[in-house]
Amino acid sequence: MYAQLEAGYLINPASQLRIYGQIIYRDFDPHFEIGNVQEQSTTWLNIGLRTDIMNWSFDR
Repeated sequence: MYAQLEAGYLINPASQLRIYGQIIYRDFDPHFEIGNVQEQSTTWLNIGLRTDIMNWSFDR
């Protein structure tokens, strides 16, 4: 199972500056344990800033 949830807030619309938070959960449960393949679960928590500083305006 793999689940991901992300939420963000737009701080500056001109530069698309955003603050965001993300949580990722991964659970691996094999039907048979073979060698070093084992049951595992992992959780990641990410926070950060994103921006899009490219000028995406198109002249006609």
